[in-house]
Amino acid sequence: MNTLQGSLLAPGRRMTPFPDYPPIESLGLIGNRHTCALVDRNGSIVWCCLPHLDSPSVFASLLDRARGGHWRLGPASDATTERGYIRASSVLDTVFKAKGGVLRLRDFLPIRHGRGIEISRSFHSIMRIIRCEEGETDVTMEWAPRSSYGRDDVTLIQRGSVVEARSQSGSVWLSGLPEDADVRLKGAAVHLHACMSAGESLHFVSSWGEPLADAGPKAVEDYLSDTVDWWDGWAASCHVDPDAEAWRDMILRSGMVLKLLTNERSGAIAAAPTTSLPEEIGGVRNWDYRFCWVRDASLITQALVTLGRKEDGIAFLRFLESAAAQHRDPARVQVLYGLNGERNVPEYNLGHLDGYRDSRPVRIGNAAALQRQLDVYGELLQAAYDLLLIGHELSPEQWSWLRGVADYVCQTWQLKDRGIWEVRGPERHFTYSKLMCWVALDRSLRIAQRLGWSEGTGT
Repeated sequence: MNTLQGSLLAPGRRMTPFPDYPPIESLGLIGNRHTCALVDRNGSIVWCCLPHLDSPSVFASLLDRARGGHWRLGPASDATTERGYIRASSVLDTVFKAKGGVLRLRDFLPIRHGRGIEISRSFHSIMRIIRCEEGETDVTMEWAPRSSYGRDDVTLIQRGSVVEARSQSGSVWLSGLPEDADVRLKGAAVHLHACMSAGESLHFVSSWGEPLADAGPKAVEDYLSDTVDWWDGWAASCHVDPDAEAWRDMILRSGMVLKLLTNERSGAIAAAPTTSLPEEIGGVRNWDYRFCWVRDASLITQALVTLGRKEDGIAFLRFLESAAAQHRDPARVQVLYGLNGERNVPEYNLGHLDGYRDSRPVRIGNAAALQRQLDVYGELLQAAYDLLLIGHELSPEQWSWLRGVADYVCQTWQLKDRGIWEVRGPERHFTYSKLMCWVALDRSLRIAQRLGWSEGTGT
């Protein structure tokens, strides 16, 4: 057994040969409705929270190249890169044309069963397959997990082909180290160097909590096949308007991104998979968006319903009804909730992280949860109305709750709020907020008419 312990907060220590931050638009997104990861063009996972999207990060070099943690896998030499996705899936396919040979890297978070229709089963693991397709070339890997946003010290313990990164927050595991490769534990990271020839493959799995029971090459290939099948089933279940058929691939790709933001456990829909990416480089408007905003989630629901995915809209409406039930008056819906319906998501700064390209502060949590934003009621009732139009029957409890929301809008529409821009200054009157209050009342009346409700009967 090989053991190594390292401090993670040593100032100025660089853990990667790629010191420049990748352009945000160049990052590839993978996920499985439990969490997501971002992969740069060099084959480095620069952002991932485990076991869930709203958990603390394990890889966060996107927010601090020295302290955040990363998992780099790719050619040892300079290479040109081509990237895409396998069919309609979220499996990222990267081809490196390097000195001496061609490598193909496939990154994914596994999903099994359901073929895009519930019930599915996702895993708290990242899987990576690298294959030499032509010639012979050297491959390097650097696995440097940093739990709890890089705050925890890590101890690496190697047991054969498996390494445990143990910290105060829990353990992250790496499986798949080949016996004949040059593997070293140094600087609280696993370093691997191997020479690969055409037809050879390496299969790696990084798991939260405990190593995956079966992480051998055949099992990983089966997970890959199952994951692609699941996404193929999801794409087949989507409806694209015949007038938009020419853009089908782009529509399904956009739908895939939205689907990745849905939460398999609760039905919540996150606004984004990241925190603290700046509105402008070097600026301070860097917010944590790994929460369920009523506004954003309602708009995403409308998009998914348009794709024929009413199940996501129904799950979100149930989530929000359950989350709102925590309030003394359920009609007073919060601006945002945690992905399990949490009301309290306190905001604070992580001062030990540099931020993306020195854009500070890095924040987790979001104080906007305490704001009044009157437009959210319009988006909520619009989403409910859209579900009704495609045949979803509102339960008596849901209709009672939505009526209460409409009554609350009647009481509050003339108040000042913080608006869609979530201003951190004094409340003001916003035209958009007033307009969406009108939408809330208009859609509630339309829902009432379709349900045969009348004021005289109160039903």
